[in-house]
Amino acid sequence: MKTHELNFYVAIDRRWIGSYFLLIAVVFLIGCGQLSEEERQIRRDFPSIPSDMPVKDLGVVEFVSGSSREFEVDSNKQLSVTATEMDDGQMEVKFDYQSTSGNPNGWHYERFTQCSQFRLRSGMRCAPKMGDDVAVVIRPVIVASLSIQTPQ
Repeated sequence: MKTHELNFYVAIDRRWIGSYFLLIAVVFLIGCGQLSEEERQIRRDFPSIPSDMPVKDLGVVEFVSGSSREFEVDSNKQLSVTATEMDDGQMEVKFDYQSTSGNPNGWHYERFTQCSQFRLRSGMRCAPKMGDDVAVVIRPVIVASLSIQTPQ
């Protein structure tokens, strides 16, 4: 009799397994569909960004030509961006990214540094990947130029 009861409970569990999988699939699809329209557009415009990589959109950032701006992308992740106006009307944009993880006083401590450089036409945006950590989307705009005047 115990064998029969055991088989009955196993049969009930097997019948519910399909429902559990369906519920998990629905929850997963709803959770994955939570991208904002803006992030969906970014991922369409930059298909090289992996789907599991976070995106940090800095939007339009104004620069004085040749000067840098500092951003904290996340805790322990810093980004310095420099935009310089070129003679041909384009701009050169340099990214210096640093991230640290682990305990600086312990055995496990990692520091990651990456430098990237792009040439963009005015109004363009770019989305460099900072290691495996994050993709940073930015539309740099140069609003002024540094002019160095020499004494006469």
